[in-house]
Amino acid sequence: MAHIEELEARRGRFEQTLVEGLTAWTPQLVLLQTIPGIDRMSAAMLLVEIGKDMQAFGNAEKLSSWVGICPGSNESAGKRKSGKIRRCARESARR
Repeated sequence: MAHIEELEARRGRFEQTLVEGLTAWTPQLVLLQTIPGIDRMSAAMLLVEIGKDMQAFGNAEKLSSWVGICPGSNESAGKRKSGKIRRCARESARR
């Protein structure tokens, strides 16, 4: 139990440090959280990964595909195949 509590404390400190380091990007953090399935930590991690200039992706569809939060549409001859989203995106959507 002590080990689990220590890990949870470390995670809390990490999250606090991360969010404090992104105070200059608060408007972007708030805007990213309006996306369904994106919480504060997911938004912070997105900013760390891709930065505040998301124009490199061209459009929202390409960005959401890169992040893994948009299900695919795989249909052929009237039959719909799996359009699953990545596991990590499903888990963050549950939070």
